[in-house]
Amino acid sequence: MLEVISRSRTAKYLPLITLGCIITVGACSRAEFGEANPWGREISDAKQWFDSEFIHGVLDDGIITESEVHEVRTRIVDCLTYAGIPAQFVSDPLGQITLTINGALTALQHEIQLDCESEWGGPILGLHHQMTVNPNNEDWDTITAACLVRNGLAPSGFTAHDLAEVTAIGSLRIDTRTMSDEEIQAAIDAHDWSIQGFLPNGLPPNDPPALLCSLDPRVEIDRDRFPWVHFEN
Repeated sequence: MLEVISRSRTAKYLPLITLGCIITVGACSRAEFGEANPWGREISDAKQWFDSEFIHGVLDDGIITESEVHEVRTRIVDCLTYAGIPAQFVSDPLGQITLTINGALTALQHEIQLDCESEWGGPILGLHHQMTVNPNNEDWDTITAACLVRNGLAPSGFTAHDLAEVTAIGSLRIDTRTMSDEEIQAAIDAHDWSIQGFLPNGLPPNDPPALLCSLDPRVEIDRDRFPWVHFEN
């Protein structure tokens, strides 16, 4: 597992993240959006990190609509296309929509990519996903563990603590706010990715059915899609 704490580089490493991306900054109150908004603190934090007028305009009302998500994706692609970088948002087999860029980027093009994402996307896509699948902002490990149990991927009694222990094995935690791109890549390259934890049924937590729970804890897994998996119930 790769856990990234990032200001503007989160999207670059999103495909490597198995249990979500965490943006950690100073504490803020939910007063700006009222106590009724479970994500008020995270939205306030995001506005502190990003000074883009567009991003603030999207986040100011404390909600992120589907039309705003569409506009974010369009603006990022347009920004990259204008700079001569062919890009598109595509859906992967697990239903996750991610930015795909064709071909290797030069150092300058990579900086342009980060600038486009910081100006027109920032935290919006990640926040929208988390607010959609976890509207009450419950503890992520708790609802993911519950999803694994409900779908027969872990036995009854499997807890957030158990899940945290499994995912901690072989994980790499980096804070990209204090690292250069070269340092980030060096840390990833140097890490031993062969070390990993396993769920009680022998399944690694980044195996597709388990990953579905970590991407959307509300999911009801179609067991027929995964005949190799031993389901608990």
